[in-house]
Amino acid sequence: MQNIDMHVYDTGFSSSGSITPHDHRGTGLHEFHYFLEGEGSFWNAGISYVVKPGTIFFSRPEEAHRARTVEPLGKFLFYYLLFTVEGDSDGLLEGLGNRFSLRSAAVIGRGHAPTFEDIRRRCVSREALVRRSADYRFLAFLCDLAGKGAPAPQGVKYVEEALTLMQASIHKPLDLDTMADRLGIDKSYFVRLFKQTVGLPPMRYFLGLRLDTAKHRLRNGDESLRIIAHDLGFYDEFHFSHQFKTHVGQSPQSFRNNPV
Repeated sequence: MQNIDMHVYDTGFSSSGSITPHDHRGTGLHEFHYFLEGEGSFWNAGISYVVKPGTIFFSRPEEAHRARTVEPLGKFLFYYLLFTVEGDSDGLLEGLGNRFSLRSAAVIGRGHAPTFEDIRRRCVSREALVRRSADYRFLAFLCDLAGKGAPAPQGVKYVEEALTLMQASIHKPLDLDTMADRLGIDKSYFVRLFKQTVGLPPMRYFLGLRLDTAKHRLRNGDESLRIIAHDLGFYDEFHFSHQFKTHVGQSPQSFRNNPV
């Protein structure tokens, strides 16, 4: 695959009642949406598809797409990932085109959340080589997806279960004791295992998921800070703003006006 220059431009985890209409015309950015929870409809290039857990959608740069839940107050839990491909003499985009030739959707199951979470974690690293490794991690996934199908899920069983629990609890209270009890393992052992596998303590990682969701909602909607803070389990908008600025480096309002 030396002839492929693939770059993950942006990726994250989010919870949203809808995905506003948009495309990436003129940018060269392709996009995946990988849904873990929620039911509704996904429109891509004027065609409507059913959203259910474990479905992944592929949108080319010129294809406008949006999504909406069945229930007015319902929410999706999903990963989004934007990427570019250049020098594709090995036929990666052709392979993806064949996989998604008649439909923009494929059902790959929920089990690949650890792969997307690993890519997301690498993308936000302060180390340039770690960030670059996200490209290769995603490239391997794409090659399998374009070829023989989605790769087999990887990861430690307890960590995978913890990630699933965190994703499902993005709008609900969740503490370390509860996670360990739900997993049925010793709390200290769980913390060591999670940090060894993922690189961060569990609760710091869970905060990162919530802040990543907040970033996506700030970029793509006009909800008030109070609503976002309440929906994502912060005490109030001041607590949310403090945590956001501490970990993102700018206030929520500043990020909304000039996202990085």
